[in-house]
Amino acid sequence: MRDECMFVTEWVAYHRVIGFDDVYVVTNHCSDGTDELCDRLARQGILTHIRNDDHGDSPPQVAALEKVLARAEMDDLRWLLHIDADEFLNIYDGRGLLSDWLPRVDHADAVALIWRLFGDSGRDHWPEGGLQTQILTQAAERARPFTAMQKTMFRPGLFASGNAHMPKKPAHAEVTLANAVGRGLHPGAMYHPTESDHRNAGDGTVNRKRHLPMEGAVINHYAVRTQDLFALKARRGGGMQTRFKSRYTVGARWYRAANVNDIEETLIQRHLPALRLEMQRLRAMDRDIAEIEAAAYARFEQARAQMQAADAAETMPKTGAA
Repeated sequence: MRDECMFVTEWVAYHRVIGFDDVYVVTNHCSDGTDELCDRLARQGILTHIRNDDHGDSPPQVAALEKVLARAEMDDLRWLLHIDADEFLNIYDGRGLLSDWLPRVDHADAVALIWRLFGDSGRDHWPEGGLQTQILTQAAERARPFTAMQKTMFRPGLFASGNAHMPKKPAHAEVTLANAVGRGLHPGAMYHPTESDHRNAGDGTVNRKRHLPMEGAVINHYAVRTQDLFALKARRGGGMQTRFKSRYTVGARWYRAANVNDIEETLIQRHLPALRLEMQRLRAMDRDIAEIEAAAYARFEQARAQMQAADAAETMPKTGAA
């Protein structure tokens, strides 16, 4: 994570509510209090905070995952889900808890979870204290070829590395992969050093989009949030040091593809009462948490104002003397 202070508490609390036992947050080069907030939560035993400022030439996400996978306890964990602060595991089965869904996929070593993209839901400015799971309710009705990417939940003891979308360097040649309803998929992409899409499985085999249905569970991906947040993210940069930096420009192809507002999709909100209680509990553990969050929002408002002033200056008509 980098500069996600306004969203950390919601993200951590939500995944605890649906049944995750341990949360690992890896941060790098934060300037908005994210690392300080994670330190506070770590002192209360809520998460493990790992600093990744020393990632060197490796993309931050790759170095972050390798730091987590190198920890001794990974051999004892059954599942690890590697996701960002704008991504939430949304379980469709039963009550929406891990215990309702895991029996469908527990036979596999890894599970490909398709993105369900959520657009800005008609909002252009992020409100103070806003929750992604409450505010952003308009989503893609179906996956489209360009955006049908996946995140992967996997058995951490079987892998030594990974990228933003899947683990890499499997321990043996027979690692198994399933989709979110338990159907077997070709695991070839996890053996490829750079592939990020399970649909490109190699060996002439392709896991097609229809093999990755929005069933069982998905990753709610709030990739845009609001226009102001998206524009500021372009200045920050992505966690994979991608050469496609223009993708984070408002109006660019990725922005248009990710800002999908086809239907109202609020299933995740069945967790809002428990989520709010858990967030309240976490903040009560250390009163400085709320102050750190408030300071992060103030910095966001300042950065937003500066960005708007710079944009306005660029669009002002130029005059000159003859």
